[in-house]
Formats: sequence, structure tokens, C-alpha cells
Amino acid sequence: MPSSFRIVDATAAVLLATICFSGISARADVTHDAAVKQFDEGVAAFNRQDYSQALALFQASLEALPSPNTRIYVAQCYKALGKFGSAYSNYLQVQREANERKKADPRFGETYEAAVKEATAIAGKVSHLSLRWASEQPASPRVTLDGAEIAANVVDALNLDAGSHVIVVSALRWSRFERTVALQEGEHAVVDVSLRQLATGRVTLRMGVRPAGFVAELDGAPLDPATLGSERDVDAGPHEVVVRAPGYRDFTWSRTVRAGEARDIDVKLVPVRPGPPHWVTYSVAAGSVVALGIASVLAIDATATSHGEQQKDPLLRDPQRQEQIRTQAVTANVLFAVGAGLAGAAGILAYLSNWRQPQPGDVSLWWTVTPDGGSVGASRRF
Repeated sequence: MPSSFRIVDATAAVLLATICFSGISARADVTHDAAVKQFDEGVAAFNRQDYSQALALFQASLEALPSPNTRIYVAQCYKALGKFGSAYSNYLQVQREANERKKADPRFGETYEAAVKEATAIAGKVSHLSLRWASEQPASPRVTLDGAEIAANVVDALNLDAGSHVIVVSALRWSRFERTVALQEGEHAVVDVSLRQLATGRVTLRMGVRPAGFVAELDGAPLDPATLGSERDVDAGPHEVVVRAPGYRDFTWSRTVRAGEARDIDVKLVPVRPGPPHWVTYSVAAGSVVALGIASVLAIDATATSHGEQQKDPLLRDPQRQEQIRTQAVTANVLFAVGAGLAGAAGILAYLSNWRQPQPGDVSLWWTVTPDGGSVGASRRF
């Protein structure tokens, strides 16, 4: 630690020795006891010139039991660490607090006078930073200094420590401004903030009927139903609006919005046709396949048997075999008719079914037909 930080000036030493700890309440509770202990440990650390440790202890005590007498120690720690901006700001805060508290307890008058004297002594070492709008100021800008939000209309200079500081300014529909400023001790810097308004279009959703449970999204982000009809600013470029509701087909709008263009989107939800369950369609289709498969096997077998009988002498032909052929042919024709009817029914069911929104329990079918036989199977996904 530099030698200039090791010894507190005589004026401060005398001052701190004479300031009483009257700012902390005399309540005998855990919070009070912890705050008093932290204060005492902070004084011990301060006296042995461990200013970083003392600062942490004084800040913890100050948070538990606020007192200008504790805060002036915080300011003294900052001063000893060479952080004159932080010290100066705390001295000013001590002045405000002590000036108010001395109305009830005159002893705080000493604290007030000490804070005035110390602030005056280091005023020339404090670094300052001001913001100046070099462009049009957005309606509600957000300004952060080293990650902490500050007032957007900073005209008076901020009291800062020497070193690097980061200013970030952002606003809805405006470009982001970021600047790092390196301040020297006692320097006053001015940062010109310039933001550029982004190319912007506007979209408005018009939705007459609002079914229960509907959800609206703009470019994948959910929209608040309460503000659905409000005009919304969007970047110039492609955008997509999706509205979903139970029992209705999804509504999708996808267009390119140009800068300065306003788009009204008329949302119309179409009810989903209930239709038969998918498994009914699959079952009828499977029945059609089975019927046609069996009919094909019977027809092939009857044809082959008939061809073999025709090769024989008419006197040697088996009457029972001929009756079997006729029975197979009739059965095959009936099954062909049934299969065709089921196929037509499956087509109608498929047309009436709602295929856009798959239902639980969908079935996958497979079948095999050969001259020697056939097989059919089904699988269901749960």
C-alpha cells in the first residue's frame, strides 16, 4: 500500500477520536449487538491501517444500523484508499444525515462540521463525469454507470473515483450506446451520448373472437392477451404471428414489415372439424387390406386349381374339386366386394379425419400378401 495511505492526517485522527458512537441505537437486540461489534472491529482495523477490511466492517454496520457517525468512517476509509469520489459522496451524505439528526441530538453537530471540513479538503481530488445528449433523447432511456442504473437526465457532474468507468445507454427501438472513460484524479470529463433510432414498423392484431386458452406469439415471443390489440413497434424486416387455441386451427401470418409501415393483422380462427378418431380410419383400412388380401389368395388358388383340372380328361375331373373351385371363386368375389367397400369407407374416414393435429393412440399398419398366404399387423404409439 502506498505510504500516503498508511497514515491518516492528524486532523482526521483527532476528529475520529472525538466522534462518539451516538448514531447507533441502544437497543439490546441481536442486530444492535452485531452492528456494534462490526463497528468496534472496523475501528480496530482502521487503527491498524487495514482500510479495506475496515471499510467492509463499517459498511456492514451501517446497513444494520444507519448512522452518520458510521458513514463518516466509511468516507475516511475511501479517502485512505485513494477513492476520493466515493469519499466525497459519503461526506456529502453525512452532512445531510447529521444536519437532520442534530435537531434531536446536538452532538451530531460535530459530525456535520467534520464532514464539511473533510469534503472541502479533498474536493480538488474528486473526478467528475457529466452526460450530454448529442442526439435526440429517447422517451425512457436507461443509463448505467459501471453496471448500476443512474438518472437518465444527468446534468450535474457525478462524483467518481479516478480510473476507468463504463457508461451504457439503451432505449427501446434505439441503438445501444457504450463508452469507457478513463478519469484522472481531479479530472472533469463530459460524455456526448448519441443514439440512433432503429428502422421501425408497427403491427396491430385485430382479434374479434377470443376462445378460452388461446395463445398469441410474435416472432416466437408470447403476447399479453390484455394488450393484444395495442400497436406494437417492430424492427423493419420479416415477422411472424402465430395464434393457437384449443379446438381451432393455428392462425399464421408471415410478412415483411418495412420501415414506417403499419400492418393490421386480422386474426380469424377456424374451428377444427372433429372427424372420426384416427384408429377408426386405420381399422377400416386394415380390414380392407385383409379382405382384399384373402380374396387375392383365394382367387389365385382357385385359378391355379381350375387350370389344373382343365388339363385333365373331362371324364377324370373331380366333381368335388370343381365345387371347391366355385366356392373359392364366390368367396373371393365377396371378399373383393367387401374389401372395395371398406377401402371406400376408409377413404371417406380419412377425408373426415383431422390430420393437422395428431391424436394420442395413432396406429401404424403393415401387411404382406403372397400367392401362398398373407399377414397383417399393427403397432400403436402411446
